[in-house]
Amino acid sequence: MVRICIWGSSIAKGAGDPFRGGWVERLRNDFDKNMNDVSVYNLGISGNTSDLLVKRFNVEYDARLPSIVIIGIGLNDSAFFGKRTKPWVNLTKYEKNLYKLYNKAKKKSKVIFVTLTPVDESKTMPIPWREELYYSNDMISKYNEKLKLFCEKNSVSIINLEGLLTKKDMMDGLHPNSDGHRKIYVIVKKFLIDNKLVHKI
Repeated sequence: MVRICIWGSSIAKGAGDPFRGGWVERLRNDFDKNMNDVSVYNLGISGNTSDLLVKRFNVEYDARLPSIVIIGIGLNDSAFFGKRTKPWVNLTKYEKNLYKLYNKAKKKSKVIFVTLTPVDESKTMPIPWREELYYSNDMISKYNEKLKLFCEKNSVSIINLEGLLTKKDMMDGLHPNSDGHRKIYVIVKKFLIDNKLVHKI
């Protein structure tokens, strides 16, 4: 049995795709039907930063002992909270958290990170439903660069979503819409198949 556990925040949870449940749910439904002995678990929680993920990761990991770990975290880390002077979780702490997550999982699992998706700044500076939060593509790019350097330094697999989504793929400026989630699902599925991590029935 191949057990795939996917951790992240609201985008992993499926926000923006109310009819199909997001890219993780699409992957789960597909693999349930078309893959041999593959289970997908969605462990995305809205609002999570890497700090919050680290606090829950060990318990959730030990409870499932996945074959494959996929982590998409950092978008909320990059957000300015309150004042546009410093991010919610700074880059140094973000990198430390990446090491904590990776070091926990690497001994027993194949670990894969997913880069952060862009935002439509006309709708995220600030976001209307939480006006103390500001998301910018400049900051997101800095966190993506930190993530890519971390993966390169440690020979960790990474699924690069940069350039995949445009403004028309966004539901509210922050979360992908149904088309955006479909695009992410296609890329992740292709990566898993191309790298022979899952096998069709």
